[in-house]
Parts: sequence; C-alpha cells; structure tokens
Amino acid sequence: MLGQPSASVDREIEGRSFGTACLVAVAIAVLAFIAVGFLVVRAGIAPGPKMIRQIPQSFPSQFTLYRPERIYEMYTYPASAKRGIVALALGPLRLLMKATGKGDLPAVFDSAVGAVTDRDTISFAWKDLDATTDDVLRFYAGSFKEVGLLNPYVRALEDRTAVEMIATSTHMNASLVIVDQPGTEALDTVTLVVDYPAAGIGGASE
Repeated sequence: MLGQPSASVDREIEGRSFGTACLVAVAIAVLAFIAVGFLVVRAGIAPGPKMIRQIPQSFPSQFTLYRPERIYEMYTYPASAKRGIVALALGPLRLLMKATGKGDLPAVFDSAVGAVTDRDTISFAWKDLDATTDDVLRFYAGSFKEVGLLNPYVRALEDRTAVEMIATSTHMNASLVIVDQPGTEALDTVTLVVDYPAAGIGGASE
C-alpha cells in the first residue's frame, strides 16, 4: 500500500503554488499598467513625450552635452505628466485590492513607481556626426562622472553596428546609444536618454 503524502510535502506544494500565483499576479499587474498607460497616452487623456526646441531649465547644468549645437531633435517627458498616467493606470488596481481586503499596493511598489514619476526624462538625438564611437564614449564617460554616474557599462548591440553605454545612480539614469553603420564616414545616429530629478540634483530646481 502506498503511503500518504506527508504534511510537509503538502505545505511545500502549497507554498510553490502560492509563490507561482503571486508571480502571475505581479506579471498581470505590470502588463495591465503598461497597457493602460499606453492607451491613456494614445487617447490623449494625459500628455506623452513632447518634442522641444530648447533644453529645459530643469536639466542639470552640471551635465555636459556633446556638441549641443548639432542636436537634431529633443523630446521631454516631465514627471508631472508621468504622475497623471500612473494615477489613472493604478486607480483600478488600488480599488480592486481594497475591495478584496488586500489593503493598498506594497510600499516597495510605490517606491519603484516614485523613482520614475519623480523624475523628468529627456532624450537628445544627433545624426551624421563627424566623430568616432570612441570619441563619444570617452566624452560621455567624463560627462557622466560630473553628475555622479560612475562605472558606466558598455556593450555592443545586435549586429555590433550599435554600442550602448548605461550608467545609473540613486538619483539619475543615463543611456547612450551610438549607431555606426559600415561604409559610412560619420556616425549615423547618437541618442542620449537621461532620467533626472524634477527638483534638480541638489533637491531644488536648477
């Protein structure tokens, strides 16, 4: 006669099932957040990234840009616009959790969301730059250091015609992508995206 499963095995299975259910729930919540946020922007309920012609005054003055006179286009996504989208996207989820007796969203979730919605985002794009990939990488390694973005990570992308340099700190993130197609004399495109505190690096608007 086969023995009955022990209580410890049952608890282990239940624990695994609960853990899997939690992961699935988190995945669904994240996907729903992204989907709702995208639809909100597309519907025009909240503003999305906006093309600008001048660098915002809130952008850290300590951050040196490579050949700013050659910037082709700039987009900004202010923290205030992000907060509006987040409030709309998370509202139904908060109501659902309270209605089912789960309370509010975990503090760690709010902290992660705050790290995004308390920061302005700006992107800069250059094209047909008469420089080398190493020239731009060296320049921004120094520029990142000026604002506390230390030890940047560099990697080749896809077919190695593009290189990305990423740096992050507790108050700022930056991503630089350089595309240099073979057979072209200049760098095809250089794109820099920076997340920085809406209140400025020192806690007050620049």
